[in-house]
Amino acid sequence: MVQNIRYFVVFSSPRFVALTLSAVYACHAYKDAVAEIMPYVDIVFGNRREAKAYAAANGLMATSNMADIGRHIARLPKANGRRGRTVVFTCGSQPTVVVENGFVER
Repeated sequence: MVQNIRYFVVFSSPRFVALTLSAVYACHAYKDAVAEIMPYVDIVFGNRREAKAYAAANGLMATSNMADIGRHIARLPKANGRRGRTVVFTCGSQPTVVVENGFVER
């Protein structure tokens, strides 16, 4: 799968790659696969529970702050350095957290 994403990114540079964290269990069960494709991901979507699960699976237990988790994911290395990574976390009845170019919006 990662091979397909690499091919897609290299030969289709104007396109974006989006990833949804999908479910709490996926953040733990597929941690290595997510880490392997993250350099090719331009946009990450998730909800509050998925964001906290990602943080726990990746050793970020010091924070449960959605903005901090989003900033961490946004700063991960990217294969395509021409554009930054956008992270979007929905938070139920609370404002959605969007991290883009290092700035947090709610």
